[in-house]
Amino acid sequence: MSKTIAKNRGVNIATGMRAEDFLPPELAALLNSWLQRALVDGPFRTEFTTLDGRVIEFAFNPIVAGGKKAGVSIFGKDISDRSRAAANLSALIESTKDIIWSVGRNYRLITFNRELKRAFETNFGITPVEGMLPEDLLPPERAAVFPPLYERALADGPFRTEYTTLDGRTVEMAFNPIVVRGEKTGISVFGKDVTEQKAAERARLEAEKKYRDIFDGALEGIFQTSLDGKLLTANPAMAQMLGYDSQDYSTAMGRYIVPDVWVDPGDRSRFLQLLEEKIVVRGYECRFKRKDGSVIWVSLNPRRIYAADGVTPINEGFIEDITERKWVEMQLRESEERYRATFEQAAVGIVHISLEGRLLLCNSRFAEIIGYPTEEVSGLTIQQITAPGDAAATAGAIEQLAGRESAPITLEKRYIRKDGSRTWVRATASVQRDSEGRALHLMTFVADINAHKAAEERLSQALETLQASEERYRTVFQTRAC
Repeated sequence: MSKTIAKNRGVNIATGMRAEDFLPPELAALLNSWLQRALVDGPFRTEFTTLDGRVIEFAFNPIVAGGKKAGVSIFGKDISDRSRAAANLSALIESTKDIIWSVGRNYRLITFNRELKRAFETNFGITPVEGMLPEDLLPPERAAVFPPLYERALADGPFRTEYTTLDGRTVEMAFNPIVVRGEKTGISVFGKDVTEQKAAERARLEAEKKYRDIFDGALEGIFQTSLDGKLLTANPAMAQMLGYDSQDYSTAMGRYIVPDVWVDPGDRSRFLQLLEEKIVVRGYECRFKRKDGSVIWVSLNPRRIYAADGVTPINEGFIEDITERKWVEMQLRESEERYRATFEQAAVGIVHISLEGRLLLCNSRFAEIIGYPTEEVSGLTIQQITAPGDAAATAGAIEQLAGRESAPITLEKRYIRKDGSRTWVRATASVQRDSEGRALHLMTFVADINAHKAAEERLSQALETLQASEERYRTVFQTRAC
């Protein structure tokens, strides 16, 4: 101290000097006031900034001898670095949008930042000052909230809690005991507005719940697998589809069970190659093995995505059990094959005719009856191949069949063959309808009755000959009798 004064003032301090002897008048007066304060009030500390900008912390203590105050001892410590750190901390505290304050053990306000001051002035019309209690700052019901929180911080240590402001915003508050030289001297509080954060969190949780509800409740299987066949996740529908119960389903996660479910490894290789090329695959049909070894048909709808790390590629998608559909398709195919065999191999002609009279489809026997190649029949009309004398009856039958309800109709009629010759047929026609009863087309079974007609002609001729013979015999007999 003496060196500093000697350097700055050019005065060497000596015993017996007064403050006025080595300090400027204004500083001497300040030092004398501090000395008087120590003698009257006892020990205290204060800070002083020197001419070169350094901060000195002075501790003043009265000297007591024989029960009387005989003088004052002064201890000075350069706290410039600590002061700058405190200034930086203060600037940081004042720059934040968080609210920060501290209270003593008596819960009176000690320090607070600008944001806390603004909040109280805006919401309550009160300007906080040091020494205020919670009830000085807040309505009774809100003031009562804080003493138990302060007590908890002193008793149990740091903790966090949430507080709802008057305007409905959510503030997360961190309560921390202030410890000085091992003694708890107060509580510091840091409040952060987490309204938007909480809203985003609620939205995220709601989205996750909706996804989980869809995931767990979906009728289709949903899955994620690694590229090498490890099952990453699967919903209950997929587990049930493959014959796993809930415990098996949980155990299967993370295992390389995917390759084992493919009946044909070649199907899996083709599937993976297609997914590699297309990224998205729709309706890939293949056979899977269930846990019990039974086989089902499935339709896969996967895509290639990246896992949560944004780096690892995985496959995810939907799987649908199409075993029943495949069975129906097989039955339908077999039925169609049987129908086609019956249609083509029938001993009678079969022809489909539109309600307007156009020939739509026929078997080879019908084409043979009318003397046309099969491929030339489609496009002909029934009027073109019907003998003029039978045209009216044919048109009437079609009109009758197109009605709402009608039984099959059978006609014996003549067709005009491609070479112009006539051929007798027996045609039995019925109408084919859709599920709502609308007429679609006629289906007609045609039998060649030329032989039958020829037999009828011969019988008719024989009867005529017999009748003529009977007439001649009767005439001769009657003549002789006369």
